[in-house]
Amino acid sequence: MSSGTLARQDRPGAGDRSHRGRRAALLGLLVLTAGCATGEIFSLAPDARTPGAAGKVQISADGNGNTLLRVGVQYLAPPANLEPRLTTYVVWIRPSAGRQYTNVGQLTAAENRSGTLAATTPFQDFGVLVTAEQSGTVNEPSQYVGLRGNATRP
Repeated sequence: MSSGTLARQDRPGAGDRSHRGRRAALLGLLVLTAGCATGEIFSLAPDARTPGAAGKVQISADGNGNTLLRVGVQYLAPPANLEPRLTTYVVWIRPSAGRQYTNVGQLTAAENRSGTLAATTPFQDFGVLVTAEQSGTVNEPSQYVGLRGNATRP
């Protein structure tokens, strides 16, 4: 799927959200896609713990052959709702040929439960995981998965 117009996706429980909140979240994802008009966009699927969450990862190549990735999320539950000790979300990537996830940065969800993170990786084909954590500097993903997906740069 290539970048372009994002269609609104109805989620369970979305009917009780205000139109203003939906517009703000959609605008955030549109801003995410506008930053790299030639990139590929992949959906991130919510985990059972965060069924209302939605996310996208957009990837493109930089001048050095690396992959630029921009992760955008919306409707992500506050980390402490999953476990009181959790304070932040971390984005992880794992190359398809690898076994270990790498922490590429902390993603702080705003009050409207949306957020973005930009990172660079040398990998072209990788899994993406967003987990709730006690700290942004952890070395392994926790069991508290918010979103997951895969991305491949052509």
